[in-house]
Amino acid sequence: MLHWPVGSALPALDRPPAGSPWADAEWRAGNRWRWLHDAPQAAKAQFAALDGARDHVNLVRPVLDADGTGQALVARLAAKARQGVKVHLLVGAERGWPAHRPASRLLQEAGVHLAQCPSLAEPGTRWWPGAAAADERGACWLVVDGRQAVVGLAGGARAPAVDGRLRPARRQEVALAGPAVALLQARFIDAWQAASGRRPYLARYFPQPTPRGEGLVALAVDDQPLCRALHGARRSVLVAVERWQPTPALAAAAEGALQRGVELRVLLPADDDGRPLHRVHGRLSGVRMHAIARRRWPGELASVDGRWAVFGPTGADCGDGRHPAAMPWLPALLCADADAAAQLTAELRQDLQRGRPLPPPRAWFLRWLG
Repeated sequence: MLHWPVGSALPALDRPPAGSPWADAEWRAGNRWRWLHDAPQAAKAQFAALDGARDHVNLVRPVLDADGTGQALVARLAAKARQGVKVHLLVGAERGWPAHRPASRLLQEAGVHLAQCPSLAEPGTRWWPGAAAADERGACWLVVDGRQAVVGLAGGARAPAVDGRLRPARRQEVALAGPAVALLQARFIDAWQAASGRRPYLARYFPQPTPRGEGLVALAVDDQPLCRALHGARRSVLVAVERWQPTPALAAAAEGALQRGVELRVLLPADDDGRPLHRVHGRLSGVRMHAIARRRWPGELASVDGRWAVFGPTGADCGDGRHPAAMPWLPALLCADADAAAQLTAELRQDLQRGRPLPPPRAWFLRWLG
């Protein structure tokens, strides 16, 4: 349930784009979508947004290590709070915050509001294989003044180290500006209330929306966006995931797509010898899997028919239906931007050329699985 403040200036709902597999998602038009391919690009975008903050900053699950990696980010957040900017920081429980983080005292003294979201693998939440890894790589996002956002798949961008150089990290992030930022803003309100039991400062969370581009953007309405993509795909689906352990619903959607003649390729991370880093579960005859060392685009991504891009948790590693309840701090972004989708498709196909195709499963093994 999204809690919109009374009297806020909300963008008008747009009709779903024609042929969208996610017709029930709340689409927003007029957005600028920019891929950030590495940690230096992401850090620069993050810091540029923070430096321009005038009213509020909302940050979810960043990397704030005490060894210098997150020192620049901590300093910026504290400085903005002292300037009167309302700073809310929602941190992940898996990082041991705040009891073991000296930076928490500095941030709290500066006036930063802190809250902790529960770990996906801790008691009280539904667990699924790969939950601990999802905690570590889980989605992170930054929203500044309700107008721009930086969304990442691995806990946020690496900040400069003590020597001033940006530390490299394997990450994939997106810079977003436009009316769709209001969707992340509303999701943050839900996440903050779930974690802290109180509502954040809301006075100027939803400024009058201003078009910044031509992209259509939405947030996934559930934790299985890839299922919907497979149901609606007509030609091809390229999926880059950390693990492949589909739910029964996802396996059925994949089988239906294959029967319609849809090409389905799954890109998995591999070591330097081309061996998958994780065991592959739920193999389906017809699904082409590729083990790729040092993927250009890490994280979880999907390109559907070369028209749609899925950025964020796809639900491909939830396994046997034991997926977590919809977590407000783990959204998947859906994008109907021709340039963004074309760029993602081209990059994923470059990864395919460098990868090693995995042999198809033996027929007797498929019968044993069934």
